[in-house]
Amino acid sequence: MLSSLLRPSTGLLNVTRLCHRGSTAVTSVTKPSQTRAFAALTAGADKPLEVHHRADSILTFWCGEDYRQQTISSFPSSQVNLWYGGGQALDQEIKQKFASDVEAAAAGRYNEWIDSSFNGLALMIIMDQFTRNMYRNTPKAYALDRSAVKLARAMLASGNDKQLIPLQRHWIYTPFQHSELLEDQQDSVQLHEGLLKESQESVALARIANATGFIDATQITAGRHQQSALKETEKVLPRANVLAAER
Repeated sequence: MLSSLLRPSTGLLNVTRLCHRGSTAVTSVTKPSQTRAFAALTAGADKPLEVHHRADSILTFWCGEDYRQQTISSFPSSQVNLWYGGGQALDQEIKQKFASDVEAAAAGRYNEWIDSSFNGLALMIIMDQFTRNMYRNTPKAYALDRSAVKLARAMLASGNDKQLIPLQRHWIYTPFQHSELLEDQQDSVQLHEGLLKESQESVALARIANATGFIDATQITAGRHQQSALKETEKVLPRANVLAAER
């Protein structure tokens, strides 16, 4: 599970970073201890982050042209409409623009992208979102789900997800939400609860109702997915026990 990501002293998920690339508005409203933690996490954040040209195209499309400089308060609401207001036209557009990227990701040619935050984010969007658009209502829509979970866990282990603002980081956590394994569902709930807590801890962010509301909604959705997985597990376990006893 996520025990390897817990702080030894507090047992809390390491989700204190509120956004990438110093945000004075955020640090000015946090407690001194929070400010010190934020400063430590943002050390070196002003260094240029190399983004693969294909990852740049994906993130510009999915997160907006200013994805590198975005904060939770400046995130364009039009992108949220893109995520959840799609249809056949969007599916076709994604297929036309990014089919080669989906194929490359499926072949493992983009796996090294998880070594950096923005490239890794783009890879998660390809494997967990674009597949669902391109192959809607077919088994191929979910064919990369297990690989996406594995790569997402690698990003969590390296801490590269912490370089992103919560609304971007959500897309690194959705593979856990889409998983059919209860353990992944439990991690999804924990991760999204962390995003919600992170947003609410800052007065500056808590005032942004739309952003906090979005994260709150994703946390609720994660909880529903977990309950569904739990019910499926409860159905399977009795039969599994019978089979084990018969051996």
